[in-house]
Amino acid sequence: MLRALLAKLMCCVLVVAVPAAAANTGAAVLAATSSSINGKAVSQTTTIFDGDTVTVAGDGQATIRTGGTSVSLPAHSSVRYVASQIQLNSGAVAVSTRNSMGVKLGNVTIVPASPTARYQVSTLNGVQRIQALEGALTVSNGVQTYTLPSGKEMLRDTRAAAPQTGAEDFGLPGWAVAGILAGVAAVSIGVVVATQGDESPSTP
Repeated sequence: MLRALLAKLMCCVLVVAVPAAAANTGAAVLAATSSSINGKAVSQTTTIFDGDTVTVAGDGQATIRTGGTSVSLPAHSSVRYVASQIQLNSGAVAVSTRNSMGVKLGNVTIVPASPTARYQVSTLNGVQRIQALEGALTVSNGVQTYTLPSGKEMLRDTRAAAPQTGAEDFGLPGWAVAGILAGVAAVSIGVVVATQGDESPSTP
């Protein structure tokens, strides 16, 4: 009976210690199903560190939490975790942040204009998309910078020379800026932005 009690106590310590360790080292807590870290399969809550690559399989999902930020990854997504930003390799990410967490997409860097924001970034079927759901975003290609207002999205179709029709104006070369259709933003990449305090990412 004493062994069982000690085992339960140790489990409780580990549950508390993993998030604490992440907070103290700049690492992050990953909650995932059917996913891998640097090619090694994981299926539970674990800690990831600067430079780790998280890949989600076709039947999986994952959430990265660090400080005041929650990043949701739907199926078929891959990111490289860096303490100050998420590098999107493929698929999509939905970010809810209170500490200006940014996203890198190719040569484009997306950062909230103020610390608190909700936004989505995706690269699917040749179309790259940045959606400012709540709060403005600063989007830069290293040479030019554009402020994407809340409720707007930037699109770049890498399969075509011209921007998509219906664009209101241009942000950066090759990108078109348009309004986000109500109720469509989250569905477009198959993931709803995880709100702070949620236990798991939501799916439509």
